[in-house]
Amino acid sequence: MVGRVGPRRLKNLIGAVATVVLLLGLVGCNLLGAGDSVLPLMKAEGWRDDLGPGPPPFAIVEIAFDRETAERAWVENTPEDLPRRTGAPEEPGIYGDLAQVDFDTQAAVVWSSGESSTCPGWLAGIDVTDQGTVEIQTEDTAGFFGSCTDDFGFYRMVVVVERGRLPKPDELPTEDVVGISSGRVTTYPVDR
Repeated sequence: MVGRVGPRRLKNLIGAVATVVLLLGLVGCNLLGAGDSVLPLMKAEGWRDDLGPGPPPFAIVEIAFDRETAERAWVENTPEDLPRRTGAPEEPGIYGDLAQVDFDTQAAVVWSSGESSTCPGWLAGIDVTDQGTVEIQTEDTAGFFGSCTDDFGFYRMVVVVERGRLPKPDELPTEDVVGISSGRVTTYPVDR
């Protein structure tokens, strides 16, 4: 026999279920934040014009190890009309600036890839193994229960990454990349 649930117990049960659903959603959206190794500075729609023609890989990582190259990358990739934004780089915008980069310990990276139109994505992590394999981590807004359309909208980002998480300049270019279907890691600008 099923007993009656009083109003107070029902309210507590509903609150507990809502809390579990919220936590699952936060974990799925990576809003709890553990493990991100990049600091977004900018996100824009499309890839810059000089990355075509020909079929592109799923993603290109271009590393600017010095300030002069990073400034060139910023100018060549950042549209002038982008709005200022904060939070996860779901939408095109300016999330920081090159003044945040300490070129003694960090580098600026241009990430060019694609996202579903229904689940905006971004580069969330990059690291290099002892064997030189570049490991890529992306995030999107799909969340724990979400599903995304299968379209591929090109976008690009400028991010800051610790040098220890990147291959050394003399180990580039490389296509030894995991975490994405195909990719290339090189110094800025890529030689296509």
